[in-house]
Amino acid sequence: MTKDQRLTTWVLVSAVLMVVGVFTTLYDRQHVQHVIDQTGIFGQALVNVGWGLNLALLASASMAVAGIVWAIRGHS
Repeated sequence: MTKDQRLTTWVLVSAVLMVVGVFTTLYDRQHVQHVIDQTGIFGQALVNVGWGLNLALLASASMAVAGIVWAIRGHS
């Protein structure tokens, strides 16, 4: 396997992991929000999705971008 082929493999792996991480976090956020919405006014007053899942979504995306940059710059 040549250096270019390894680089392409790492970039593709990083991109796939990015998609998986972002969509998993997005699904969790949407699912929790849907459950909260079903609890009615009392549940909505007590619980919200909050910054934790938003931070996890941002972290998933930023780590994926860092992986892609590492793959491109680290192996060139």
